[in-house]
Amino acid sequence: MKLHTTCFVIWAALFGIGFPSTLMASQQSDMVAGDEERGLTTVTSARLGSHVDSKQEIPVPKTLFRPNDDIALSIGTHTTGSTPITVTLGASWTYGAGENRQSVFDDSLELSVSGDHATAFTITNTRDWPEGQYQVELFLNGEPVRTLEFSVR
Repeated sequence: MKLHTTCFVIWAALFGIGFPSTLMASQQSDMVAGDEERGLTTVTSARLGSHVDSKQEIPVPKTLFRPNDDIALSIGTHTTGSTPITVTLGASWTYGAGENRQSVFDDSLELSVSGDHATAFTITNTRDWPEGQYQVELFLNGEPVRTLEFSVR
């Protein structure tokens, strides 16, 4: 399994707020990137937790975080074919619900992937995360593939 680690640090000073956490995967179907000749990439898993292990996976998935927790996201992908292909994985983190939803952080990473692959994103707040509901929407080549919901209490 090829691994890639990306750590994104969010400083509360940039946002002036703290953020909550709880996660649930939506029932959206996974987007396929690539083509049948070169290979196809699908998102096979997405989990939230307080940290990732050496394989960039979440050893203890959770949906409820404490205000001082780091929040880690591990995205698993599988690519068919023998040639690596380039894909872009993205994560859009938000706080709140409905009209009161606020952007926390958006980022993406271009990767060359083949076979099974895990990519980790981590957000950290220098202050406590505000209590409440949060979401992270995952993107594969700019197209939404899953949404995870989590809370902080």
